[in-house]
Amino acid sequence: MHISPEAYGTSIYCTAVLMAAMGLRAEAYAMFAVAMRPLVAAYRRREAAGKKPGRPAHRHKNEAIDIAAEFRQEVPKASLYLVVQVVAGELARQYTDPPSARSIETWLKQRGYKTNRRNSPSTQKFSSKK
Repeated sequence: MHISPEAYGTSIYCTAVLMAAMGLRAEAYAMFAVAMRPLVAAYRRREAAGKKPGRPAHRHKNEAIDIAAEFRQEVPKASLYLVVQVVAGELARQYTDPPSARSIETWLKQRGYKTNRRNSPSTQKFSSKK
């Protein structure tokens, strides 16, 4: 909901000031309070919308990131693909509602994990180095 402060707020403010100047302070306050409700509601709605990022995080997200960090310490040159598969397999073994491999990959990329093209399974088949 968009309410223009220039078209709505300014005229109400001027009216309330004039009423207060005429000695009708209680009436001016009541009119101003009632007239400002839509502006305040629109402002609060916009502010609240910024606080809610959308869908809640998966309940196993932090655990998936921890498992990936442990695996990366054990195998530092592991590709992102391998890390995702290990994490997805471990979570699938433990829970009936594991996150998808695509979600795990997205979380790890957001955390700064990089794809290591030399160690990925698709490039190992065609590698000329032995």
